[in-house]
Amino acid sequence: MKWTITTQERNALVETHLGCIWWTINKNRRLISAAGLDDEDVFQQLAIRMIRAVENYDPDKGKDLEQHIFAQLQYEVLNCTGSRARPTERGT
Repeated sequence: MKWTITTQERNALVETHLGCIWWTINKNRRLISAAGLDDEDVFQQLAIRMIRAVENYDPDKGKDLEQHIFAQLQYEVLNCTGSRARPTERGT
C-alpha cells in the first residue's frame, strides 16, 4: 500500500526527526572529517535525503519510519563521503 501523506504532515515528521540528522553526523564524524566535508553541507544533504525518505516510506515493508530514516541517512553519508574521498585517494 502506498504511503500517502500531505506536505504539511511530511514537514511535521521531518521536523520531529531532525535530531536523526545530527545523530548520524556525530556517529560518522571521523568519516566526514576524513572526506574533508563540512557539517553544514552534510546536514543539508541529509535533510534532503530525509525528506525523500519520509515521502517514499512504505509501512508494508516491515520497518518503522525511524528505522527507515536512519537507514537512508546512513546511505547518504556513505554517498557523500565516497564521492568526495575517491579523488583524494587517487591523488588528484
